Amino acid sequence: YLYSKACELKESFGCGALAMLYINGQGVEKNLIKADQYISKACKLGDQEACEALKEK
Repeated sequence: YLYSKACELKESFGCGALAMLYINGQGVEKNLIKADQYISKACKLGDQEACEALKEK
């Protein structure tokens, strides 16, 4: 919940962390589509690690 709230508030870390939860299925059902959406949002908000992850796809 905290990561999703942080992401809603445009905190890139929250979006990136939420993406990792969806990638790994930790506390949520594994969903690579949602993970990709959150990684993209994190990148747009300035998270360089998220941008690198997008480049590796």
